[in-house]
Amino acid sequence: MRIGKMEVKKYYKEGAMNRYLIIIFGFIFLVINMVPAFAEHDKDKGIEEKLKRWQAMTPEERDIIKKRYREWKSLSEEERSLIKENYRRFMSLPPEERQALRDRFIEFNRLSPEEKKNIIENYQRWKQLPPEKAERLKRMYQRWKQLKPEEKERIKNRLKRHNSSLQR
Repeated sequence: MRIGKMEVKKYYKEGAMNRYLIIIFGFIFLVINMVPAFAEHDKDKGIEEKLKRWQAMTPEERDIIKKRYREWKSLSEEERSLIKENYRRFMSLPPEERQALRDRFIEFNRLSPEEKKNIIENYQRWKQLPPEKAERLKRMYQRWKQLKPEEKERIKNRLKRHNSSLQR
């Protein structure tokens, strides 16, 4: 999935940049840190380690890193600052929360473009809800999660029957 600079600006300006897009750019920042530093002298052991990692990569992996680096360089300083801050926040999370975010990121990337669009639209609608309605929906969701599977199925079937009777 490639997100263009204009799309990022659109979501950023609308104040609706969602967590997934932030994570994507956070991972780009993470990968960029793998690019070896092209310094004049090899004083720092970190540079040697980065160079070894770079040399151990396949040409395809290097091409991906180079492409992401070019994308990074094409971003404005404001966009880079936002990504760096989100990366710092991500790294400050406990390891299990970081892994959960990675898993959600992978799951999100497996979705179809239409499913991704729906998620983003739902997120934007969620952010616009009045606080009392959002709180009510959270409570309802918590109750739903505690229901037994057969009770959930019974409710779903009742809703299907109700919706089909409305369509007639």
